[in-house]
Amino acid sequence: MVGLQKTTKPRVVVGKLLNNMIKLSSLINEVEVGQGHENDRDMVVGVAEILRMVDDINNRKEIAEAMLRKFKSEDVIHNAAEFLTLCGI
Repeated sequence: MVGLQKTTKPRVVVGKLLNNMIKLSSLINEVEVGQGHENDRDMVVGVAEILRMVDDINNRKEIAEAMLRKFKSEDVIHNAAEFLTLCGI
């Protein structure tokens, strides 16, 4: 069971172009995570970066909603509102 998590204010910096993708990891909250969830943040940001490459907004939204269901079923630590923002939805 995960205890209370300490959150910090999100840091917002100008996005940097990285392999034709904007690095968005600075836009999400950083939290202390328990064992087994160390890579959740990187994975969620990576999925969001990939989804931003989907041009059709309806397809992007559909895929993002499916990924949120998958994150929940796999107990991935995430914030749905921030994820959708990172996806450009």
